[in-house]
Amino acid sequence: MRPSEHGWITYDEYIHYSRKDAVKGELLACRNLHSPQLNNSRDIFLHLPLSYRHDLSKRYPVFYLHDGQNLFDEAMSFAGDWHVDETMVNLSLGEGIEAIVVGITSINDRRSIEYGPTQHSRYAKRRRSRMRNGEDGRGGAGGGKERVDAWGPSNADAYLDFIEFTIKPMIDEEFRTLSGRENTGIMGSSMGGLISMYAYATRKEVFGMAGVLSPSLWYGGGEIYEVVREASAHISRDKEAWKGGRVYLDVGEKEHPGMQNHARSMRDMLSQLPVPGFLGAPFEDSFMYFEDWMGNHSEAAWAHRFPIALRFLLTGIKRTT
Repeated sequence: MRPSEHGWITYDEYIHYSRKDAVKGELLACRNLHSPQLNNSRDIFLHLPLSYRHDLSKRYPVFYLHDGQNLFDEAMSFAGDWHVDETMVNLSLGEGIEAIVVGITSINDRRSIEYGPTQHSRYAKRRRSRMRNGEDGRGGAGGGKERVDAWGPSNADAYLDFIEFTIKPMIDEEFRTLSGRENTGIMGSSMGGLISMYAYATRKEVFGMAGVLSPSLWYGGGEIYEVVREASAHISRDKEAWKGGRVYLDVGEKEHPGMQNHARSMRDMLSQLPVPGFLGAPFEDSFMYFEDWMGNHSEAAWAHRFPIALRFLLTGIKRTT
C-alpha cells in the first residue's frame, strides 16, 4: 500500500477501542470518503488477504460489497453481519482462495434511491402496462400483483459512477489489485443484490463477476429484466467486445414466495440468453443458482451463502456446503 491521501486507518483506530477478536485478518477503514457523483460521504472498509503483507509480488482480485457496515463486525451493523473477515481467512487457509474485499457503507435514507435502478422510464411504463393488463405473473415481494407506485427516484447510476470513478481508482492505485474486469466483482443482498445485477448488466467493461443474493428483482416494476434483456441483445451484436463473465444468484426457501418466484424467473431468463455473451460459455461454468432450504431474508442467511458465492465466482467450483 502506498501512502494515502485518503487516510486509511486500522479498524481498532476506527472504533476507538479494542475488542479482542473483533475482526479476523487485517481490516482498514477510510472515513467520510466524499462522492462527487452523489454529493455525499460515507465510510469505506477494506479487508486484505492473509498473504498481502508477505508476498509483495502478488496481486489480488477485488470484490465491491454494498451495505459495508453489515459485513465485518456485528457491533457496527444494523441487522447482524456477514462474517466476511472470518470467511476470507478460512478460505485462504483452507482453500487458498484470496481476494481484497471493499465494503461500501450505505446511507439509511438514501439506500433505496442509490440501490434501486428505476430511471429507465420506458421499461417501467412497459412493465406497469403489463401488470395492469394482468400479463405478468411473477408477483411482487408481497406475493400478489406488484404495486405500480412502489418506487421513487433513482441515483443508481450515480452510485455506480461513485464505485467506478472514485472508489475503484483509489483502490487500484493504493493496493496491489488485479484491476481488469475479469478480476473485479460486485456483490450484495436484497436491494444490494439488485444493484449488483444492474451493475453487471450495464457495466460489463468494469465488472466481470456478480454475486446476487436474495435480490429485490421486483423493485421498480421488475425493470431489471428489461435491462438484462437489452444488455444481452447489445452484447450479442458485438460478441467480440465481451468474454463473458460469472453470475451467482440465490434465494432462501424461507423467504417470501414472491422473492422465490422472481429469482426463478431470472434464473430461467438467464438460461435462455445466448452464450458466450451476457455470461461466459459454457453456461454451466458461468452461472450458479442456489436455493437455500434453510435461508430466510437475513444477514445470517447471507453470511452462510457468502463463501458459496465467492468460491464459485473466483474458481468456478459449485459447492453448497
